Amino acid sequence: MLAFDIETTGLDPSSSVVTVVCTEDFHTGERRAYEFGRVRACEPQNEALLREDLIRAFDEADSLCAFNGVRFDIPFLHTALKLSQDTTASWLFKTTDILEAARLGLFGPTHTFGLNLLCQHNQVPVKSGCGLQAVKLAQEHKWEELLRYCADDVRILCDLYRRRVLNNPRFHKVIDLRKISSRTLYPESFEAEVKANKQTSRIWELEAELEDLKGKLKFLEEMYVPTD
Repeated sequence: MLAFDIETTGLDPSSSVVTVVCTEDFHTGERRAYEFGRVRACEPQNEALLREDLIRAFDEADSLCAFNGVRFDIPFLHTALKLSQDTTASWLFKTTDILEAARLGLFGPTHTFGLNLLCQHNQVPVKSGCGLQAVKLAQEHKWEELLRYCADDVRILCDLYRRRVLNNPRFHKVIDLRKISSRTLYPESFEAEVKANKQTSRIWELEAELEDLKGKLKFLEEMYVPTD
């Protein structure tokens, strides 16, 4: 799974641009940064190559992970990077999004919460700043600070997913991330569930066989006529 976050100069992709995209591989811990703002300002000739690298990485990932990525990050990237409909659809299809799952009612009644609030209820260090600060950093060309801010969000996402079971900040219930993740993310949990299901199925089979034997025994008892 490739966790990612983006920073932009605004909320409207038709009038704003992407400044940085950070990713972290959940399994290997490998981190990458696509510094569109810095490249645009200092190496404009390399912006197209950076775009191609990002698209390739997202295409090759078996799954993606973001917070509010389904409704903001990916639609923004679609417009800002002029992605094809097929590319965007494939990314959306394989994206795990905790906030979107909450909106859809997969963790109880439909609800929302911020990433900081989710972190606070799960003892995960919160974000280092806010979106407005990220915009200001880009305006001031403070690329290293902007990079650290974006990478922090991605680190938080991976920390949350490594816990798998989270406290829901809106309800006294748990959020089981296995429910919305690909089977490859928590293979041990999936294998345990499959094993449990197989054991349950075998129990049912044995119970059915026992009932069948009871029926046959009853039939034989009724047919048996004792002789003097």
